[in-house]
Amino acid sequence: MPRDLRLRSLVVLYASLLIAVPGTASAQRGDDEEEYDDEEAAGGEGEGEGEGEGEEGEGEEGEGEEGEGEEGEGEEGEGEEGEGEEPAPGLPADFDEQRELRVRPARTGQTGLLRVVTAEHGHANSFRIGLHTEYFSTSDFLVTGDENTHIGATIHVGWTSPIPEIEAFLAITSYANSNTEENPVLFQVLGDTYFGAKGHYPVAPWFNLGGDLTVMLLNTVGDIGVVGESTGFMIRGLASADFQRANASVPLRGHLNLSYQFDNSSALVEETELARGEEISRVERFALGIDRTDFFNLGIGFDAPLPYFTPFIEWTLGIPVNRQEYDCIESADPDAGSAGGPDACLAKETFSAFPDHFTLGARILPPVKGLSADLAVDIGVTGVSTFVRELQATPPYTVHFAFAYNYDIRPEVRTVTNTVERRVEVERPPPVRGRVKGHVKDAEAGTAIAGAIISFTGRDVNAIASAENGTFTSYDFDPGEVQMHARADGYFDGDCAGTIGAQGGDVEVECALRPTPRLGSAGGRVTDEDGGASVPGVSVVFSGPQEARLISGPDGAFQQADLQPGQYAVRAEVEGYMVRIRQVDVRPRERTDVDLSVRKRPPARQALVIVQRNRIGIRRQIHFETDSATILPDSSALIDEIADTILRNSGIHKLEIQGHTDNTGAPAHNLELSQNRAESVRQALVERGVSASTLEARGYGQTRQLVPNITAQNRARNRRVDFVITEQD
Repeated sequence: MPRDLRLRSLVVLYASLLIAVPGTASAQRGDDEEEYDDEEAAGGEGEGEGEGEGEEGEGEEGEGEEGEGEEGEGEEGEGEEGEGEEPAPGLPADFDEQRELRVRPARTGQTGLLRVVTAEHGHANSFRIGLHTEYFSTSDFLVTGDENTHIGATIHVGWTSPIPEIEAFLAITSYANSNTEENPVLFQVLGDTYFGAKGHYPVAPWFNLGGDLTVMLLNTVGDIGVVGESTGFMIRGLASADFQRANASVPLRGHLNLSYQFDNSSALVEETELARGEEISRVERFALGIDRTDFFNLGIGFDAPLPYFTPFIEWTLGIPVNRQEYDCIESADPDAGSAGGPDACLAKETFSAFPDHFTLGARILPPVKGLSADLAVDIGVTGVSTFVRELQATPPYTVHFAFAYNYDIRPEVRTVTNTVERRVEVERPPPVRGRVKGHVKDAEAGTAIAGAIISFTGRDVNAIASAENGTFTSYDFDPGEVQMHARADGYFDGDCAGTIGAQGGDVEVECALRPTPRLGSAGGRVTDEDGGASVPGVSVVFSGPQEARLISGPDGAFQQADLQPGQYAVRAEVEGYMVRIRQVDVRPRERTDVDLSVRKRPPARQALVIVQRNRIGIRRQIHFETDSATILPDSSALIDEIADTILRNSGIHKLEIQGHTDNTGAPAHNLELSQNRAESVRQALVERGVSASTLEARGYGQTRQLVPNITAQNRARNRRVDFVITEQD
């Protein structure tokens, strides 16, 4: 594509991003400005109403003060109410408020600089809306002789909650990349969405700590829609220090970000790479924003909040971690990793391929209330000329321009203090009465008993319950003895009493209850699964909070008493039968029924399952419903035998259940079907007592054929489930 035609197409795309998508936000901003003017007008009315309410409320307070004879103190207290922290010497009285009004969003909507997020907040219930754009154009960047141009736009909205230290944010970004050495030349990404919440806490007047959580919903490749597997998350820790609060003559702030980013963007191209049979190119990886690792991110920023101008600098570094089981094959080409050669591997290039940016910028605050504009330049430090398969490249530079509008919905409130005097009649004192304040506890452990029911013997009043800490307070009673009866689950009933003195008041009482035994029991019968006959002499083993072993009697019955409560695995094993394991929950002071049915083992010559050197062989395949992962009933006995074989061979530590299909249908569908069938077999084995940690299900679709798919018989052989031992003694 000629350079002038490519640039014209990018200009058209940029105009679409600014008009089609942000147009709605721009119109909304216009409405917000009109609403702000209306709010100011309404604020005048609100002030009048606030004065009236303030006078009335003060009158009520004055009434209470007159009754106590401390009218002056009440007035003084009202004057102090609502005053904030005194600003540092040399700072204006409204320093904090002016700082909150200057707060503006970073590129994804949180309050901050450009890439660095700050631990600060705006006014409670304030909104921020903005548009962020980015651009760079260069040559010989990704491929020798290429001309690459990138342009993007992001709309973001932020809201500070009624609790000002907590805010929420949303950002929608779209971008395009053109490279003359790639086919197609132009790639577009429309509608990546970021949202989350941020909070912070003032550790000191000049120092805040906080954090935020961001969810990243990525748009599918070649269409519009979210790919769930590609959803990413970022957990970020924040720290901000405002040195001007400590020294009024130093308008400087420092910020630190530490974050972990769960990057799943590689899921966007899995189907594309599977269909191609090879990985996407370096240009595609950069244009679509694809990484194959997570990141530990470090960000440091400084800004100088001057009256109408805030310069800032930032340094950000992404450290790749967790390569997500990606296996990079190193190229032997001496030019690997450069623009003239193939991609290298991260393990070899390491730091030279890390995404690293140094940013210089400025934020302009014009006289228009709430409006701001940002201009910044990113300089790529590393990752610019070293290219690896795991990471997208870092641009040599990027120009950023953004503007935002901060809308504060708070009406201006003025407080007026007024004192009203009123006569108050002094009532006669009530009759002398008292209460019982009790504490219900365990007589042996001394711990509090919550929810104990306390009834009052011989008194026509309702029973009450003890609180979480075991305490209770009775009704008001006349002086004399108060008899009480207490009961609680897991305890024997008990009685206690307290005496209210002639002068009334509260009396403290302790009610101690003795606990009942807290052990459970379990028992049942072992029967033959085919005929239902009792099976004697079965070894029954309980494994859980405690171990217990017993043998079933002549009628197949077994009983184990005095078991500690908890989850148990009950294993039944006897000669001539398959091992059977069942999970049960033993509860205190209850008997748990455990009935076990066992299936006879087939003779060795009729066995369908055999353990080989590195696999478990089966002589008959597991049958599924057509084009489904549902196992047919005729395979139940086979799965029982497979489970028995695994349970009897304790040397098998890891077993991969492999699902395979023939070539009928689409490859992606076959891959999903084989995975689902492998997981169905894994679940069936877990239900039969095999440890879930031993089994791993993996579908291979039609990629591993035993024989050519030229006949129905061959296709049937290719539709199979294999059991491969991956770890054993």
